Amino acid sequence: MTIREIRKELIEDFFESIISKKIGLDKKYKHLIVKKKDKNKEKEIEEETIAGLHYYFTKRRNTWLVIAYLHKTCLTYGYICVRPNSYGEICYVISTNELLLEKDFLPSNMVIHEYTPHFFDRYKERMNIDFQRKSYEYYFMHNNYGEIYEDEQKGGNYSFVKTAHGYSLGYSSLNEKYFKYNTFITPNMLGKNQCKEYTDSDIEYVFIKDFMEIHNKRTS
Repeated sequence: MTIREIRKELIEDFFESIISKKIGLDKKYKHLIVKKKDKNKEKEIEEETIAGLHYYFTKRRNTWLVIAYLHKTCLTYGYICVRPNSYGEICYVISTNELLLEKDFLPSNMVIHEYTPHFFDRYKERMNIDFQRKSYEYYFMHNNYGEIYEDEQKGGNYSFVKTAHGYSLGYSSLNEKYFKYNTFITPNMLGKNQCKEYTDSDIEYVFIKDFMEIHNKRTS
């Protein structure tokens, strides 16, 4: 399938079958949201926590994972379409231009983030964790989006996302609002001592761009 075909099917799937699930999940978890006067409960939810994971199936035979993230005063949701293939699972995450902030979900501003089986293989290998869940579940439970960086040179399609556990590396097609992540590295794989003249963000940017160039040569 082309990027345009994937995007079209996922967005249709999302609006026909998935976004409506939010109403039921809001009712299910609303008792967990902190009220203004409930200071004791607020202390218990100092950071984002996972309220629950839910799987749904659509008429297109797609499997969707919806993750409910609990914050101090609200709930947010992660929407992931999971498709198995002979190498593992491909995951497509739906977001808006505001990333995981789900307000104003419209076909025109929705972004697709594709995570390949190779990405999850590297994540599992480099995190060195005995996962009790599927590796993609663990990744999305613990890694919301951070800053996204893009390289406008050489075709303008290198990109990486800084997350809680490290860096998701891949490519972007900004015109089609599509990101594809092929591999994962941890912070200790960054060679910061080799780039002392840069700020932290520049160090990450320069190193990861070089890393992707080497990775591309090895896999081409």
